[in-house]
Formats: sequence, structure tokens, C-alpha cells
Amino acid sequence: MQAGGGQLACQVCGRHPAALLKLRRHVGMILMQRFVSARAALCRDHRVALAKEFLRKTLVQGWWGLISFFVNFYAVYTDLMALSQARKLGPPVGAPTSASPSGWAPPASPA
Repeated sequence: MQAGGGQLACQVCGRHPAALLKLRRHVGMILMQRFVSARAALCRDHRVALAKEFLRKTLVQGWWGLISFFVNFYAVYTDLMALSQARKLGPPVGAPTSASPSGWAPPASPA
């Protein structure tokens, strides 16, 4: 989604600047493993929220299996790099749009 001036707009709130974020999450199972990925144009607030959510789930679900134990180190590293990049984006400007077209909302921050 492009905002005026050719800048990417956040797919969740419509604010800008936004940048493309690619995340991968690893789920280890005793005999199998599964990878989950997300790719979206998001503002800094939603990038950080989604990166934290993926990292949290990877840290809990990624270790269950012999191969998964070792693969998860790489998954955690990539999640940490994505979180670092997410924090470097400038603060979002503009009024958020009413509803998310994608249906995704960031996790509620603790009060």
C-alpha cells in the first residue's frame, strides 16, 4: 500500500513511513519441524510488535526436537536482527486508519 509521495504505508494502520518486514518463526516438534513466515509493509510500532511476537513464540516453541534445537539458534538470531531493524525506522506519522484490512492487530502492551 503506497501513501502519498510514493512512501509505503503500514498495512495495519495506514501510517508512514513503513518498510517491508520479513520474519521467520520456527516451531519444533518431537519428530517434525515447521517454519512460519510473515512478510508485510509495517510502521515502526507494528514492526516492533510483530517482531517481538515472533521472537517470543520462537523462544517457547522452537526447541522441541533434536534438529529443531540447533535450527532454533538461527531462527532466534534472525528474529533479533529483524527486531533491531524494526526499531531503526522513524516514528509513524499521520492519523491511523479505522480498521486493519489484514485483520492483524499487535498484542496489547502490558499496563
